[in-house]
Amino acid sequence: MTSNNNAQLDENLVCDRDDIHLLLVIPGQLGPNGYPLGYMSDGSITELMPDEEEATATHASTLVRGQNEISLAYKNLWELVWYQRHQESLHQDRLARPLTPTEAEIFERAKETAQRIRETHTIEELNIDEFDYGLVSGRMSALAWVLGTDWDESLDT
Repeated sequence: MTSNNNAQLDENLVCDRDDIHLLLVIPGQLGPNGYPLGYMSDGSITELMPDEEEATATHASTLVRGQNEISLAYKNLWELVWYQRHQESLHQDRLARPLTPTEAEIFERAKETAQRIRETHTIEELNIDEFDYGLVSGRMSALAWVLGTDWDESLDT
């Protein structure tokens, strides 16, 4: 498709988010539903399908999310997993021996990190049960793998 067609598609594009737009229609490439593929400004790859509600519009159906969106989701999940592990270590440390000076320094930095995480996440996000902890850990592991981490290191926090 020509750049004129790209501009026309972008003008009539129906997208779930207003902050992204079509950068390029991938010439000769079709998605699983037989419609053209496009690169979006957020790095995602979408299939450009006719919109069901507006006849002249095109709907961008995400096939592959962009790296920034994946990285942000990974960071969010990493924080939730780290926070849960930190809370568990707090409980265990209260029952254990006194901390060495190095451990005390690490513990102080961890408390600062935990505070920052509490400021950026809701109580509901942070107070998760074992099932949700497993779900969050699994999601984090999968995203780590997508971002290039080996499977055996994908749960490292």
